[in-house]
Amino acid sequence: FELLSIYACPLPPGPSVGLGVGSILLIVFFVAIFIYFAVGAVVMKFGRHAEGKEIVPNFAFWSLLPGLIKDGWLFVWHKIRETCSRGGSEAASSGAKYDNL
Repeated sequence: FELLSIYACPLPPGPSVGLGVGSILLIVFFVAIFIYFAVGAVVMKFGRHAEGKEIVPNFAFWSLLPGLIKDGWLFVWHKIRETCSRGGSEAASSGAKYDNL
């Protein structure tokens, strides 16, 4: 049995044709981040007369973000370790079967 189709068999490698979707999304993302910080800094400097580190738009959020990321990772890590130390999920450790759920 042999199935020949462009959907079932890989195509021979050809020349690369431009940027892929992932590349375009990354470019758009980083350009948007740059515009956000550039326009935000201008607005904070000249619109609100901020100085120093307060020029960064939403400074409170950006200063708290590393700690929030750390807390999130620690929460997930502790939940994984807690689950692994119990030997699996609560349903599995209590002997419950699929039909009993």
